[in-house]
Amino acid sequence: MRINDFHNILELVKQDILHSEAEYLKLLKVVGNNQRYDFRSQISIYDKNPEATACAKFDYWRERFHRTVMRGQKGIPILEDSGIKKEWTTFLM
Repeated sequence: MRINDFHNILELVKQDILHSEAEYLKLLKVVGNNQRYDFRSQISIYDKNPEATACAKFDYWRERFHRTVMRGQKGIPILEDSGIKKEWTTFLM
């Protein structure tokens, strides 16, 4: 996925959220469950899975919780801006 595509998708999702009270309430639930992440990341999480309750990087799940990811699972693309460069990160639920 290209960065411009990512930003376009986020803009479309934001418009959907602003036009529907029910969608806005779903977003608030995702934000409440994933409060450590910036708003752009939370919108990406909401777009891929509005029912997400806990998202983290693959290594975090493996090292911290000793969990593995089931084969075939898809990640959530997140654009991280470290100030030096922008990188893609994939969150798993």
